[in-house]
Amino acid sequence: MKDQKVIAGCSTLVLLAVGFTLKLMHYPGAGVLFTLGTASMLFWFLPVLVSKIENKLMAFATYISFALYGLGVYLKFMHYIGAGVSLIAGTLLLVSFFTPLFLKHNLKPSKA
Repeated sequence: MKDQKVIAGCSTLVLLAVGFTLKLMHYPGAGVLFTLGTASMLFWFLPVLVSKIENKLMAFATYISFALYGLGVYLKFMHYIGAGVSLIAGTLLLVSFFTPLFLKHNLKPSKA
């Protein structure tokens, strides 16, 4: 599983970085590479990353909030409609749903 996480992360990073660089220089193929990188992140890297979380509710909250936020960044970068809505929805889910679950799961009471 660790090898799959490394392969998914590296390939996603390469696709996004090359797509971002080509997009900044207005070269052809930039949109395709950036789209492939975002799809790789949303449908390959994030599920592999989330599959290690034992609490299923927290895994669901993690995937949905980060997927919405990543989709919003992609839509904003490509100048598509719905970017603001996706960014706001991802941020609200991250703050109101993921953060309390994360704190509840990871904070341990003090023994004082």
